[in-house]
Amino acid sequence: MQIHINKHIDTPIFQQIQSAIEYAVSLGYLKTNDTLPSVRVLAQQLQVAPLTIRKAYSALQNKGLI
Repeated sequence: MQIHINKHIDTPIFQQIQSAIEYAVSLGYLKTNDTLPSVRVLAQQLQVAPLTIRKAYSALQNKGLI
């Protein structure tokens, strides 16, 4: 799964990550029982703080997507 973020726009990074994952789910790229990268791994890949990933994952969990 490729997630691209843009640090030069007003949309918070956690929302960009959340939207990218929601989009992947809506297109069927992510299916039930697929695993997401760990917080630490995704944070390293995207070069953001782990808290940013946790915030995105938490929002997705609250929506029942993960």
